[in-house]
Amino acid sequence: MCGKLFADAEGQNETTLEALTIPALGHKTQLVGAKAATCTEDGYTGDEVCTVCGETVKKGEVIPATGHKTQLVGAKAATCTEDGYTGDEVCTVCQEIVKKGEVIPALGHKTQLVGAKAATCTQDGYTGDEVCTVCGETVKKGETIPALGHKTQLVGAKAAACTEDGYTGDEVCSVCNEVVKKGETIPATGHDYKDGKCTVCGETDPNYKPDEPVQPENPGVKTGDEAHTALWLAAASVSLLTAAALLLGKKKHLS
Repeated sequence: MCGKLFADAEGQNETTLEALTIPALGHKTQLVGAKAATCTEDGYTGDEVCTVCGETVKKGEVIPATGHKTQLVGAKAATCTEDGYTGDEVCTVCQEIVKKGEVIPALGHKTQLVGAKAATCTQDGYTGDEVCTVCGETVKKGETIPALGHKTQLVGAKAAACTEDGYTGDEVCSVCNEVVKKGETIPATGHDYKDGKCTVCGETDPNYKPDEPVQPENPGVKTGDEAHTALWLAAASVSLLTAAALLLGKKKHLS
């Protein structure tokens, strides 16, 4: 043998081994088993499989689950009188409610007193309204406090004297100092003279003239009162003497 290669049977057309070799066709692949990842499940890139020979040319890879992407839905703040809600955590991709919300209890009113006014002697007062500082609602209406009325005491009263006017006194409120009623003048009483002296203040009567004593015309003649007394004494003496004589006569008769 000569070691030469011929392309024909007759040995006319010389060739080479490389010229006679048929190259491999190579795989024609398609992706098999690919799956997108979800929020909760892994995905898969897929295997590259030859459509001619069925060989798995390249194995795929796991795609990790993406996890939920949540937003808050239905959240509502609590008010003084109504419950609120924290809101549900809802996935924006798959719409699954990842976490349910919770009720927020109503806060209740926080009140302060508005419009309170103390009653005076002449004007009504007011207890004030209980008003919520959060929502402005009047939780409880106040009540009227009746006017107190004046509490009076007598001021400036003075008794009338013989020569000076007096005064009944003013009725003055001890709370607000208002003069509720003005007093009146009491006219001076004037002197009450007796025997030349005022019985009230002791002042001397400038017009007083004492009575002059009456002098008897005859000192030897007894006045009426003195004569009457002497006559009564004489009669009494006679009566005593008569009684004594009778008593003495009776004793003699018995003996």
